[in-house]
Amino acid sequence: MAQKLTKEKEEQQTARAQRQELKAELAEELAKRPRNRRQRITLIVFAVVALLAALFSWLVFLPSSTDIPAGGIAVGAAGPEFKLPIYGGAGNGLIDLHALPGHPVVINF
Repeated sequence: MAQKLTKEKEEQQTARAQRQELKAELAEELAKRPRNRRQRITLIVFAVVALLAALFSWLVFLPSSTDIPAGGIAVGAAGPEFKLPIYGGAGNGLIDLHALPGHPVVINF
């Protein structure tokens, strides 16, 4: 019976030693792994979103180019002088564009 007790104590001591070795190995592996991996990924996602928001706002608030037409008349400039015949309605004759200063004129061709 005494041999059984000593044998059991030896097995327990061996099991404790193996557990301590396993704990040490796990601690080494955990030290090698990056800490807070989920937190790091979250920060990277937020950084990418912030970068995209900054790029979008920079593009939105860029000053636009001036409106210079390639051909024709610039916006706000006086139109060329021309006369158009009046068709239909009560009168006959011509309409002069310069005869309507200060009034908006819509011309549909």
